Amino acid sequence: MESRTCSFEYHWSIDALSLDFKHEFEIPINVSSKTALVLLRVKYNIPIFLLKDVEEKLKSFIAQRESVYYQAQHDDIFSEIRRETGTIDQVVDKWIESLSQNLKAFAPPKRLSDEEIFRDAYRSLLFSNAAINSSSLQLLLVKEKEYASDLQKLIRARDWETERMKREHNAALEKAVRDFQDHEQINRLSTQYFESLHLIEANYANQINCLTREQKSEYRKLVLDLNEKILMQNPNILQFDEDSSSPIGNFSQNTDAKYLTHLAESFTIHLGAQMKTMHNLRLIACRDLDFCRSKNFFDDSERFQLALGLYSSNMLHGLTILVDNRPMHHFNLRTAFSKACEQRPELHFDNLENQLQNIEKDLVRANQYRDKLSANDQLDLSKAASSSNTEGLEYGDVYVTRHSNLSQVHAVFHLVAGDDVKTQDINSRHPCINGIRNIIKLCHKFGVTTINLPLLLINSMNEDLTNNWCLKRAELIYKCVKGFMIECSSYDEKQRFTVQFFVPPDVSRTLFDQLSDILSQVFHIPGPFVVK
Repeated sequence: MESRTCSFEYHWSIDALSLDFKHEFEIPINVSSKTALVLLRVKYNIPIFLLKDVEEKLKSFIAQRESVYYQAQHDDIFSEIRRETGTIDQVVDKWIESLSQNLKAFAPPKRLSDEEIFRDAYRSLLFSNAAINSSSLQLLLVKEKEYASDLQKLIRARDWETERMKREHNAALEKAVRDFQDHEQINRLSTQYFESLHLIEANYANQINCLTREQKSEYRKLVLDLNEKILMQNPNILQFDEDSSSPIGNFSQNTDAKYLTHLAESFTIHLGAQMKTMHNLRLIACRDLDFCRSKNFFDDSERFQLALGLYSSNMLHGLTILVDNRPMHHFNLRTAFSKACEQRPELHFDNLENQLQNIEKDLVRANQYRDKLSANDQLDLSKAASSSNTEGLEYGDVYVTRHSNLSQVHAVFHLVAGDDVKTQDINSRHPCINGIRNIIKLCHKFGVTTINLPLLLINSMNEDLTNNWCLKRAELIYKCVKGFMIECSSYDEKQRFTVQFFVPPDVSRTLFDQLSDILSQVFHIPGPFVVK
């Protein structure tokens, strides 16, 4: 129904003073009555002592006109429904359907999804004393160990089979070369090898998927049954606070103990102009996958620590790793990260392959939207015209995967970086720096309070990297991360970050100390006060 134009008239006079004006409004009005009053005051120079009277009459005018407008709209809709349906019962059914779909008061109660039900049950087990006393969590840990052991047996069998085929293929190729066989015979051997390898990998992949599906279904049923049993025995544990001390805190481990073999320095900083917020910084020499692999496969404290933050809003741990611009990079190349994801079954989220496939599907729409924005920007018309890649990622893009089977992290931020980042100098406008900014903003938005970032944006040291290059790169990352943290702190002063900058483990002690000194200078960390 089209809007209507109505005139609001106001008349006031006393002795020789008077105020008369007439203003046209579109009904329904698209601004608040206070905003409309401000517009009238500016346009017609309404004195202050008349504002209250004008406001009352304006509110009454708007209410009456909108009531007439909506009543006419409802009459038109009702007439249309009656023409389409006919009988009064059909009209009532149609009206009930419309009310239930558009008004919350008439809508049916929202049904929780299976994921939400499992999440609430799992959190209830974690934060209840009754669960600890009944050994329910220990039972879950035992089940997780059984599942991991069964999965590892299958993975070892797959790896042994593929390695055996590789050895046999290499031996057959060497024999063919010694016997001076032609190229067709050698190509035939290679074709047979890849076909057989593909069949074996597909067979084991199917077995692994079936096993993990069964384990996931059994695990979820076990969690729901345990939670229902505890709730029936202790109905008062429905409410819990994840910020309070958890009963599984007795199992927490000493974080520093995991890094005894690494170079590490820890700092506490305060950021902000007026209201300062405290954050923790850490500089550590380790590999990125050290945060994913478990040194002690059956460490209960590690599993408890990870479980604590799994469904929390302020205890999540994140890791940033560098990848190329192919979404299925990890799965197709069977990278070290994909192998780390196989150390335990994924019982809470989709496995890595399914997550990457979903990201690949979303990437097509994301690139189309990005090209549309570029085309709307006249400054980037040439770039948009030349952009035809709707499947690949661009440098600085970030995609996120969720995990419950890694040793220390829940979320992994995959930062797309090119070869230029590993060798050339970059500045604060480089796409990868913007990617780090997006990562920190995502962490702030979704409660990832511990962030692990590659300080030099490289995975290993080489002879071409000089100390000056490393120090310059580190200073850039420090300054940018500091600015991004201050930006996020301005949104929420209560947010606390723990940022761990990690460098390759083969870094020299001298360079590590220099990187630590630069961190102190950039974040203005005071030195120790020595009393003589």
